[in-house]
Amino acid sequence: MRAFALALAAGLVLGGCAEGGGFNSSIYDKVVGKEREAEPDPTAAEMPLPPFPQARDLLPFEANRSVAIKFFVDARSIAPQPPDIVRFTLVGKGEGSAQNVSYEGFNCTSGERITYAWGKTDGTWSRARDATWQPIARTDVVRIALYADYLCPGRRPVRTAADGVNALRLGGHPEARSNTGGYAPDPNWR
Repeated sequence: MRAFALALAAGLVLGGCAEGGGFNSSIYDKVVGKEREAEPDPTAAEMPLPPFPQARDLLPFEANRSVAIKFFVDARSIAPQPPDIVRFTLVGKGEGSAQNVSYEGFNCTSGERITYAWGKTDGTWSRARDATWQPIARTDVVRIALYADYLCPGRRPVRTAADGVNALRLGGHPEARSNTGGYAPDPNWR
């Protein structure tokens, strides 16, 4: 039962449904962008999926200290796709063996996200049924942090996979704050 509760909590946080703790509106609009309607990605069904993440390749990142779930990006999965896109595997781990795995992408220019596939417990992928570009929800502190602080500094994708790996290892991309005008998350965010 506890594993189920942790998996449910991880799903809510990874799904952007966590309550509170988001950016305030003016900062959100400057860092991520104005919200738009969802837009389907016609290439998602044919896109090759990365190898399933291995524990040795997971890089932790700070998203929200008030959440008991730890978040990671698979170093091998970071794939900038110029001019606007960066793809990655996101892993959320609760206590014990509960975890959520998803293969996602950010459009760094528009501030949108997409989920291409979900990880299954047998270590394989299940393609998302409705792979559409959607605005990053204001309450989705995990993806906002990953977007603004690590993979889309200044609303541009990291230049290379190594650039993304270094940002995660250093606790943030060195260009993240300077290119967003010095905007920091709402004080209640962390």
